[in-house]
Amino acid sequence: MKPAPVTESLAEGTGHTAVAAAVTLGERILLCGHDTGDFDREWELPGGVPLPGETLTDALSRILACGYGLDATGFGAYLGSHDIVHDGEIIRTFVFTVTCADPTQICRHARIAHCWADPADLPEQASQDLARLADIAVLAAAAPFSSPPGPCQVTAALRATSRGIYCDQAATELLIRHRTWLRRNDFTTQFIIPQAGPSGDITAAISWEEAIAALRAGNLPCSRSEASILRLAASLASTSPVALRDAITGLDQANTQLVLNAIRHASGRN
Repeated sequence: MKPAPVTESLAEGTGHTAVAAAVTLGERILLCGHDTGDFDREWELPGGVPLPGETLTDALSRILACGYGLDATGFGAYLGSHDIVHDGEIIRTFVFTVTCADPTQICRHARIAHCWADPADLPEQASQDLARLADIAVLAAAAPFSSPPGPCQVTAALRATSRGIYCDQAATELLIRHRTWLRRNDFTTQFIIPQAGPSGDITAAISWEEAIAALRAGNLPCSRSEASILRLAASLASTSPVALRDAITGLDQANTQLVLNAIRHASGRN
C-alpha cells in the first residue's frame, strides 16, 4: 500500500515529520554524520524532510538522490519511528529499509561524512534509537536465525531483551561497545542464552553470575581491563559485587569513557 502524502495533520505532540533510510551493505548499515559546532559529530541514518503533498517513500527517493547521490530501487520494511527534539520542537522520523542500485556511490559523494557501521560497533555518539533501528535493518537483510547465532544476531537479541530497563541496557551496551566479550566463542556459547520467538524475533540473556564465577575460577583467561569491563557490566545487570578501586584502576581512556557512558545510561540520563 502506498503511504499517504504528508499533510498538515501530524501525530499528537509532534511539530515536524521526517523520513530516513536504512541502507545496508552486507551486515553493515549506512550512517551519515554532521558537525555539531562544538568539534563533535552526530551520526544518523540518511534522511530529510518531505515536501507538502509527497508520500514518505517519494520524499525518501528524492532526498537520497539529491542529497546523497543514491538511486533508490526499492522500499522494504517500515522499521518504525523515533522522536528527536531540535530547537525545542519534536521531530518524528519514519524509517524504511531501502535498496539502492549502488550503495557505494555515496563514497564518491565526498561532501558527505559517512561510514558503513557494524550494529555491534556503532560510533560512540549513536543513540539507543539508532542502535535499535540498525539492529532491525541488518537482521531484516541477513540470513534467518542460525544456531549458533552470528555476532549481528547476538547483538540485536541482547538489545531486544534489555530494552526499557536502564541498568540492563547499560550493561549490555557496555559489553557491545567494548568489542571483546561478544566476539569470544568461549563466552557466547556458554553464557549467552538465545531464543527464537514464534514470529521469528530473537531474544537473548546473559548468565551474569555464571560468567563471573567462570572468570574468578580462571576459566575465562583475559587481560585485566577485559576482566574489569565484565565485572562492571555484571554489577550493573545483577547483584554481582565489584570493587571500584580495583575495577577502575588501569582502564585506558576509551574504556573509562565506556564505563562513564554506562553509568550515565543506568541513571536514566541518556
